[in-house]
Amino acid sequence: MQFAESSLDCEAAATSSFAEFAGIEHILLGDLRQLLSEPVTEQSQVWISKLLDMLLDLLPGQFAAEEADGYLQEVLDEHPQWSRHIAALRQQHDDLYQSLSGLRADLSDEQSVRRRTSQVRRELRGWMDRFQSHQDAEMRLLLSEDAHTALAG
Repeated sequence: MQFAESSLDCEAAATSSFAEFAGIEHILLGDLRQLLSEPVTEQSQVWISKLLDMLLDLLPGQFAAEEADGYLQEVLDEHPQWSRHIAALRQQHDDLYQSLSGLRADLSDEQSVRRRTSQVRRELRGWMDRFQSHQDAEMRLLLSEDAHTALAG
C-alpha cells in the first residue's frame, strides 16, 4: 500500500474486525455529509477538518484489513475473468486516500479555503460519492460471489 503514515498501526488494524472499521467510517461519513449540508461557519470548517483527519487515520487500516488475505480473493478465485475489474477497485484505495488527503490539505490552507470554500465542499461531496460507489462495487462483487456459491451448492 502507498498510504501516508497513519496514527493507526496498519498491521494491527489489518487484524481488526472489518465491521468495526465500517461502523466508524459510516458514522464519520454521516457526520461529514451533515456538516457539508449546513451553512459554512468557522466552527463547521473546524469540524470538517477534524472528521477528515479521522477518516485519513481510519482508511489505511480499513484498506489493509480488506487486502490482508488478498483483495476480494474469494471472488477472484471463482471468477478469474474479473481480475482487471478487481485490480481497478484495489487501485481506487490508493486514489481515494490520496484525493482525500489533497482535499484535507486544501482545507489547511486558509487562503485557499476563503477563496474556494464552496468548491472544496463540492469536491468533498464528490469524494464521498466516489467512495460510496467504490463500496457499492465491492459489495456487488461479493454478493455476486455469494449468489454464485449458493446456486452451485
